[in-house]
Amino acid sequence: MVSVQGVECAGGRAVYNLEVSGHPSYFADGVLVHNCQYKATLDFIANHPDATTIGLTATPFTAGMAEHWGGMVNVTTTRALIDEKFLVEPKIYVAKSPDDKEFSLSGFGEFTDESASAAGIRIVGDVVQEWIGKTFEHFGGPAKTIVFSPTVEHGRELCAAFSAAGYNFQQISYLDRSEEERAAKIAEFRRPDSIIHGLVSCGVLTKGFDVADVRIGISCKPYRKSLSSHIQEIGRVMRPMEGEDKVCLWLDHSGNIERFALDMFDIWDNGVGDLPSATKKDTVARKREPQEREKVVCPECSGALRGYTCTACGWEKPARSEINEVAGELREFNAPRNLMEPRKGLRAKCVDDPRAVWNAALNYCMEHSRDAVKARKWAYGAFRGIYPGSKLPFGWYDMAPVAPMPDAYALIEREVKRYRKNNHRSAA
Repeated sequence: MVSVQGVECAGGRAVYNLEVSGHPSYFADGVLVHNCQYKATLDFIANHPDATTIGLTATPFTAGMAEHWGGMVNVTTTRALIDEKFLVEPKIYVAKSPDDKEFSLSGFGEFTDESASAAGIRIVGDVVQEWIGKTFEHFGGPAKTIVFSPTVEHGRELCAAFSAAGYNFQQISYLDRSEEERAAKIAEFRRPDSIIHGLVSCGVLTKGFDVADVRIGISCKPYRKSLSSHIQEIGRVMRPMEGEDKVCLWLDHSGNIERFALDMFDIWDNGVGDLPSATKKDTVARKREPQEREKVVCPECSGALRGYTCTACGWEKPARSEINEVAGELREFNAPRNLMEPRKGLRAKCVDDPRAVWNAALNYCMEHSRDAVKARKWAYGAFRGIYPGSKLPFGWYDMAPVAPMPDAYALIEREVKRYRKNNHRSAA
């Protein structure tokens, strides 16, 4: 256990004495910081070169993180915090969003804000109408909301559209005329009986902004690579409310859920791994494909599909589905493991945990091969045999194997035997 005693506070960052209980030799002056990639924070640490520094962040894969920090400890997972009621998992709905072809790319390979704004303005009416429908469905009326927009112009259009529908949404952005004006809007928004129904954020509120009674988040800013930005945004609605079993919604009009679902839920369930691998999560461009929408949305009630069955109405997905999407209709999103559908006929319980199956494949193949590179390729082949057409989430291929689940390991053994038997028959 680490005991912490504050001795100084400077610019919002505290300097502490840290002592590891039972190990007095580890006593040292330290710096404990939150949002540990802010430039002001890094400058502050640089001015205390002899201090032992501990950084706290929900997204330890922001660009440049590995350059400033020597290692990482995954203390807990988002899933554990949700289970222990320290966070609230939102109901996620996939909504109408612009086609990726409408976005242009920046020199860094990310979607440009200008193209996202131009495309997003066309569906502002859908954003407002879907919000009205969901807020009345779940809360019986307007619920406190945060909207993330790509540009100030897009934010103005949203505020005007909400106003025309009779709702008070105010924009805050990096172009605000004064800090006082922004602070006044935020202070009013924090009030339990606020007259502001929603804040539209352009370039602010992404990190370190917490209002516990925010119940709805709306994503209108698409990302192609920045998983960290997506996770920071969705985190704004996940704060619990004291004394209340909070329900919160995430309405995705950007396509980010379709792009980042596998990676996001993998991090929520398992943590981010080691620091060098984690920092690569913001460098890979994600794509969204029509087939993925079919796998996660119930066409009968818009609920979440878990495997082939809807958890809301019990509808079972046929082998070949004839699903027609309805423009503008919000549909609840499902956890990512359901995007990996096992081969028809497999009934082993462990197939519900693709990561455990992949870990077992790594263990088996490395135990039976002297070449680590070939072993990983072999493991991937075995995994694809169990989950045809599925891809490994980012970072899985290079992960270090840990002790496997016995049933998952047994499944891999059976799969290898099945493959060899079928291959022998083909050769004959």
